[in-house]
Amino acid sequence: MADHISKRVVDAVVATLTSATIMATVGGSAKAAELYADQPSNNSLDPSALPAIYVFAAREQIEPGAAGYLQRDFQVSIVMLAGPDTTVTAQLFEMQLAVEKALAASGDLGGLAFDMYPVSADQVLKRGEAINGARSIDYLIRCAVSRSDPSL
Repeated sequence: MADHISKRVVDAVVATLTSATIMATVGGSAKAAELYADQPSNNSLDPSALPAIYVFAAREQIEPGAAGYLQRDFQVSIVMLAGPDTTVTAQLFEMQLAVEKALAASGDLGGLAFDMYPVSADQVLKRGEAINGARSIDYLIRCAVSRSDPSL
């Protein structure tokens, strides 16, 4: 049995980013970001697990399309976490650049999408004993599926 198109889209984004090996410079050395296919519990990770990226389906809009198809617009959120380091903001932008390049190079996520582009980004820094930060980028990923089968 095939998976629902929304799961396939998130899995394709995770696979694309995994194969790209997203890096961040931490303490002067390049470190690969760990990738998670879902939000961590309490929406945070232990600072020793950073840098990290998690990907999840945020929302979906469905509209009638041509000849028995539905246009499904997925908002996929990619959240990059960095810290603790004095270069948190630089780490976040470094990961965002690599994420955007990897997704642009993927074209259509292996044939799943007929349109894909970033629609918004946001950043949050926490200052305490150490600075930790998060930056999210939301992508619109547009697909068309049969009205009778949402697995594509």
